Amino acid sequence: MRGLALYGGIYTGRRFSGRSLSYNLYRIILNFRKVMEMYINAQTVITAAAFLGAVATLLGGLSAVHSWYQRQNKQDEDIRAMKEEMCLLTYGVLACLKGLKEMGQNGMVTEAIDKIEKHMNQEAHK
Repeated sequence: MRGLALYGGIYTGRRFSGRSLSYNLYRIILNFRKVMEMYINAQTVITAAAFLGAVATLLGGLSAVHSWYQRQNKQDEDIRAMKEEMCLLTYGVLACLKGLKEMGQNGMVTEAIDKIEKHMNQEAHK
């Protein structure tokens, strides 16, 4: 019976000889043991620590970029809300000034109304 050659759980593309299935399994186990043998020494620990440090640094950088991006989005929303609020306040001040003008106040009131309306028209066309 011919089977696929597996060494350490990896298909090598070769086929076993016509030997028995138990012999082939025995060879697979022996080869798997060789693949899984690993000696841990100081260099292995240093390499693992360097790798983990690099991964931690990369993840920290990505986290910092993400939090910066989130902060920018929050600031954009806050600025948009403040602009809407300022627009409402400007309309309120303009309404008050027009009310004063109707009551007979001229001079500075008329000047302020003209400046506010001019500013609002310029902002609308930007």
